[in-house]
Amino acid sequence: MSVISLRMKDRGIKRINELSKMWHKDKSAIARELIDYGWEFLMLKLYREGKLSLSALSEKLELSIS
Repeated sequence: MSVISLRMKDRGIKRINELSKMWHKDKSAIARELIDYGWEFLMLKLYREGKLSLSALSEKLELSIS
């Protein structure tokens, strides 16, 4: 696993802290989940807009087409 550091606005930090307390998970786990959810959302959006085929979507989301 690699390490990445980034700068975030206070609003983003506050949201991660809030979710961390709500779901009883550490902040790193919450950040990783949010990145995964964001990736899935963007891939679905591209598919809905016709910019990504079904096979490409399944590949990006690491899912079987069926």
